[in-house]
Amino acid sequence: MNEILLRTFLSIIETGSFNSTADVLGTKQSTVSSRVTRLEEELGVCLFQRGRAGAKLTKEGEQFVEHCEALLSLWGSTKREVASVKRRYGKHLQVVVQPRLSLFSLISGVGEVFQINPEWTVRFDSICTDHIHEHIRKGQSDIAITDTPIESHDIEVLEVSKESYAMYSNTVSSMSDISNETYTKLCLSSRFNELHQQLLPQLATPKFSVASSDIGIDMVRHYGGSLYLPKGMITLLLKDDERTWRVVSDAPEIDLPLYINVPQSKMRNPKITHMLESLKKSVVAV
Repeated sequence: MNEILLRTFLSIIETGSFNSTADVLGTKQSTVSSRVTRLEEELGVCLFQRGRAGAKLTKEGEQFVEHCEALLSLWGSTKREVASVKRRYGKHLQVVVQPRLSLFSLISGVGEVFQINPEWTVRFDSICTDHIHEHIRKGQSDIAITDTPIESHDIEVLEVSKESYAMYSNTVSSMSDISNETYTKLCLSSRFNELHQQLLPQLATPKFSVASSDIGIDMVRHYGGSLYLPKGMITLLLKDDERTWRVVSDAPEIDLPLYINVPQSKMRNPKITHMLESLKKSVVAV
């Protein structure tokens, strides 16, 4: 289908003449006439009566108007459908992550994907937890990473890892020296808070509570004390030149589960299945 011929036909109806259409389309009058001639030859009918007053539709032309608009509408939807397939099966992966989650345990899996498919790209976005369920259900992202599964009949849920959090301190080495007065509580999510309460009920009312690891580190650096952080962050803490960070060895680790949620409609997508396999391998390696 030649979209240019159809749009030229509709433009002549709007402007009323071949010359005016040529001005609108930024082309020559002879080009407009040639397009109409080609369209008439394909249809086997005469579409316009040309005259000094302009171009007037023939009976066949009037009949073709509705079909022309329908063809363009169908062509537009066809292009959108084809483009959506390219997006779904292309080289870009869209990942949405629950706010403040650490992905240290999954990073090596992402790296493996890039090693095998260097042309791929992955975008990580973080959105409000209250909206993440609806976001993934609508297919606005390929996968969602959360610490609780998204319960929906059209969502496939895989528990791929656990992010381990250890207690670090720049003042003490033993749990016996930690109190609510010197403790900074990391409040990542409802699930993390539940696990913290189960393991450390004695530290339920700390002096400080923070919503992110970065803020917690700044608080402990300034005031001193102890804080739970992802185990992979120890390399960052060792860069602190003011005080020495250490693991509180007798403090329980908090293992926060990580779930990958994928719309069932995307489970056959090769790029998604490849990513899931790589993430699973990275967990085994750890």
